[in-house]
Amino acid sequence: MTDPLNLKQRRILLHYVRTLSPPEFRELIFLLNPPSGVIPSNSSPQMICAIEFINWAEGPTGCKIDVFLDELNKIAPLPKELRPLIPSPLSNPTPQPETQQFQIQISNISYRQYFYGMGLRGVRDSWCPLRNIR
Repeated sequence: MTDPLNLKQRRILLHYVRTLSPPEFRELIFLLNPPSGVIPSNSSPQMICAIEFINWAEGPTGCKIDVFLDELNKIAPLPKELRPLIPSPLSNPTPQPETQQFQIQISNISYRQYFYGMGLRGVRDSWCPLRNIR
């Protein structure tokens, strides 16, 4: 997302972030891993920490606001006013390298290898609804 948040969205986001429970707020900080010194000390009010955190996310060295919103939504669902700002999973249709590797591995596995690998050795022989059809 390249558009900055408008005033109403910023107000809603600030209110939402500052009212997170302390464990949820610390989890968000842990996940986004801002550089030390960005977030004030634990003794600072959460309002001040939230302002600095959002400013960092929007800034040039930050994680970008769409990443911030996406991670925040995973911790606690966002209010309806902010949901349209979350990037769609379809906005990046290019498969990631690990996804491509997984697809290649899956395509190289036969059904027999799959069932034997899953520990279902006797399934093929004992359970087959079409087995007795002649």
